[in-house]
Amino acid sequence: MFPSTIPVIAYIYVFIKLFICVFPDFFLFYSTIFYFFAILSMLSGVLGALIQKKLKRLIAYSPVSTIGYIIAGIFGDTVSSVQYCLFHLFVYIFNIIPIFIILLNYRVNDTNRVDHIRSFSNICYQNK
Repeated sequence: MFPSTIPVIAYIYVFIKLFICVFPDFFLFYSTIFYFFAILSMLSGVLGALIQKKLKRLIAYSPVSTIGYIIAGIFGDTVSSVQYCLFHLFVYIFNIIPIFIILLNYRVNDTNRVDHIRSFSNICYQNK
């Protein structure tokens, strides 16, 4: 849980403080560059997650795409877009924490933990 949620919060906080409060003139100048990096981050997060076979790697790509969504929203040039970004971050945190709790506690045959996505393929037959 810690490796994917806490750094995202810290990055977004520093990013908002640095570019909106400290350097407001550079904010307009670099907005197109950051839009490009936001789109690149979204695409790399989603496309990178598609080819993963392990669950932890799959979930590790979630913050990559989330950072892209939030950066694109921050450069929306309105105060409400920054508020929506912070709301998205809040919802992301409360969605990723239960996923980690479920993955850490789910076991196959009460012996070993689940590492691969294919371990969930027979979950409907196990709970009859």
